[in-house]
Amino acid sequence: MMASGVALQQKQLICRWDRQAWRACKMKRHRQGMNWEFNLAEHNIQIQHDGSGVMQIRQSDAGHWTRVEPRWDDEHTLCWGPLCTRGAIPLD
Repeated sequence: MMASGVALQQKQLICRWDRQAWRACKMKRHRQGMNWEFNLAEHNIQIQHDGSGVMQIRQSDAGHWTRVEPRWDDEHTLCWGPLCTRGAIPLD
C-alpha cells in the first residue's frame, strides 16, 4: 500500500478505465514526480515512475505492476495504458 498522499484539488479532472465512460475522479500525488493514485468510482489505479523513464500501473493494492508508456490521445487526453485522464493534471 502506498504511503498517505496529499489530495490534489482537481475540480475538472475526469478519467476513464479501459474505454469505459468518462467519470469524475480524484488524484493523489504520493511522491512528487514518482507516484500517483487515481480514484474512480469502482477503481483505484496506481502509477509509479522509477526516475529512469519506466512507468508502471496497477489496479488496486493487490494488483500486479504492468509497464506502460504514457501517450497523449485526442482532445488533450493523457493516457497510461488503460487509464486516460483529462483536465489540469499536475504530474510534478
